[in-house]
Amino acid sequence: MENRKAGEDRTGLDILENLPQDPALAPLLRDLAAGPVKGFTGVIQKRLDRRYARLCAVQEELGKLNSRQPGQETSFEDFVFSGTDFSRYAVIGAEHFELYTSGLDDYGDAFFARNFRLSREEAAGAIAGSYKKTNAGYCLLKPGPLILSLMRTLETSLEMVPLLCEEEILGELKAIYAFLGAGPFPPGSAGNFFRFLVRRLDQVTVIHHDKRETKLFVPPEGGLSGIFRPQGKPWTLSLIPAASS
Repeated sequence: MENRKAGEDRTGLDILENLPQDPALAPLLRDLAAGPVKGFTGVIQKRLDRRYARLCAVQEELGKLNSRQPGQETSFEDFVFSGTDFSRYAVIGAEHFELYTSGLDDYGDAFFARNFRLSREEAAGAIAGSYKKTNAGYCLLKPGPLILSLMRTLETSLEMVPLLCEEEILGELKAIYAFLGAGPFPPGSAGNFFRFLVRRLDQVTVIHHDKRETKLFVPPEGGLSGIFRPQGKPWTLSLIPAASS
């Protein structure tokens, strides 16, 4: 077993150390190759930053709840909703707007259908049609229940898809093999390579824009989790389910 794992690790390292130079090819693998040593700068960093931003928003809301008391006639959901400051979505800084654009990819198709009766593409169109870029940032043209609910949910929902999955790794491997003219990628190899990538992230530290650190780790049951610290409060978030790795 150990010999097989060592062989898989060597094969995985060979792939990461010999990626084609074209920066547009295999951006996810390129970030995974550099991350554990030099720090993430691309796809993985952005995905983790968005998760951290959502945890910061949730932690902020929890802080507000601690200072308020619900009335006797108020349900918990209505209580939380009544305390939401929707004015925060009137103008969104350009550096934060990615949470609502690229951040759409952090959720599965069923998420949009269940919460908004929209497809992912329709949700993207609703955001694009509701905001205008100005010198102050992205300004909401006309507030409405749908767009406000959409923005609120994208900022706070933790129902996210895994940080990475085997299918997208396989897609990049196929693109590399096609680029090199090396024939089809060996069938059945993607699963081993994916497991190698997950193990490679164990005990990696990620630094966010506010200098707070997130520690990635592989739990005993497998998969990948991260300990985030929004406002200094520790949150453990599952990033890749054990069944996927």
